[in-house]
Amino acid sequence: MSHDFIRARRLPHVSALALAFCLALLLLAALGRVDPAHAQGDDAAGAHVIVQFDDTASIVRTVEFTPSISGLELLTLSGLDVITSATEYGTSICAIQGVGCPAEDCFCQCADGDTCRYWGYFNWDAAGWTAYDVGADASVITQTGAVEGWLWGEFGMAMTPITPTLAAARALAALSLAQQTRGIGSATNAVDTMLAIGANQQRAQAWTTPDGSPLSALMAGVTRYTRAPSISPAAAGKIALATAATDACWPLATRLPMDYYDEAIRAYSEFSGINAWAMLGTLALGEPLPSDAVATLKAAIQADGGWEWMTGFGSDSNTTSLAIQALVGAGEPVTATEVISGLVYLASTQNADGGFSYDANAPDTRLSDTNSTAYAVQALLAAGETVDGPSWQTDAGNTPVDFLLAMQRDDGLFA
Repeated sequence: MSHDFIRARRLPHVSALALAFCLALLLLAALGRVDPAHAQGDDAAGAHVIVQFDDTASIVRTVEFTPSISGLELLTLSGLDVITSATEYGTSICAIQGVGCPAEDCFCQCADGDTCRYWGYFNWDAAGWTAYDVGADASVITQTGAVEGWLWGEFGMAMTPITPTLAAARALAALSLAQQTRGIGSATNAVDTMLAIGANQQRAQAWTTPDGSPLSALMAGVTRYTRAPSISPAAAGKIALATAATDACWPLATRLPMDYYDEAIRAYSEFSGINAWAMLGTLALGEPLPSDAVATLKAAIQADGGWEWMTGFGSDSNTTSLAIQALVGAGEPVTATEVISGLVYLASTQNADGGFSYDANAPDTRLSDTNSTAYAVQALLAAGETVDGPSWQTDAGNTPVDFLLAMQRDDGLFA
């Protein structure tokens, strides 16, 4: 089988497993840059479109317009894949990004009468989300900064607050600005940026500048990125996640994560963290995962319930988060002993500010940091936890989301 043009599969579990590296708030996904075709100039107004697929998964786009626009036009100009149907009451939204119903049966999930899932249409104001009493083709939007919402669900379901989503939008906009002005930089940065782009269901090819996109930067540096023998399986795994997230083709002449599997050690690497990355990459490419790799990762759990990056390092929150994601992605139930033990270990690394530290037992790494908190959030989501719920709210009243919001700088990036 040729590896040159394998196309990564955008799997449902990818965004819930490993898209936390450049942006800390990708639990709600976010905005990259506006397609130049939609921009109208300095006098244009701009509105956000937030699309919420369930309680945790959202994406957001920003569209510039002048002088006014309807909700239907705004959604159409967002660049999202939208299916509509003309009815006697106006235009109905049947599906967004493949979620929903076909045009010929726009309310296909309302047929039995017991439940009815459809695309609800909302506007955000000072009081919160309000459902529109007119259709999207009849609404009129004139205000700069307006926030329009679309929710797939049953009547009465509520959209999540906009603060984390728009914070993530600011962060991705800042990444876009950095790319436009000074470039993304190394292949490592390109991979991280692709993960962030993918969380918002965007393609890396859309982030194009005269100097190249994150995808082209990845192609240019991928050989160096995967050259270090000790971490090559992890690098290949991370590239697999990035290409899957952005619907990209596999880089030429680059080994796939499954190429590193060693039957002699029943793993991709002798080290747990590297093994977990390779497992996640294999899953992202839709390839079968050796059952022995799962068993090896489970057996590597430490006495404190965590996992260590390499032998002798001791448990840390980052590797533990990767292990939880890999196990759940491999089909282990969230009630598995190893998953529960990993969550208990993560709880031991959470601080009063809501954030997570790298190592709960080392004084110099006991402080919360953005990277560790982002990893932990992804693990919690993979395990079906509510990251802003009471289980992860500290006695001081802080959640992981609170910590991440507090770490966002004025320029939109995270400290």
